[in-house]
Amino acid sequence: MELWGDNLDFKKAKCPALTKAFIARIHGVTPHRNESGHKPKDAAALMKRDRELRTRFEGAVDLLTDLIAVVKPLRII
Repeated sequence: MELWGDNLDFKKAKCPALTKAFIARIHGVTPHRNESGHKPKDAAALMKRDRELRTRFEGAVDLLTDLIAVVKPLRII
């Protein structure tokens, strides 16, 4: 994501909503992607983790929907 953000010519892309801030939103999702691989120590921790993962999944779906709309002028989808 950093490479993409550093090398993207925003004016040439002609996607006004594709900004460094939007790319930062995408980049901010990546640290949480590995939490489902770790087994919680008890049932309460499992419920807490699953609740957080569900919320993050819903947010990621919203972000993907936004990304699809933002890059529509590129005609890659």
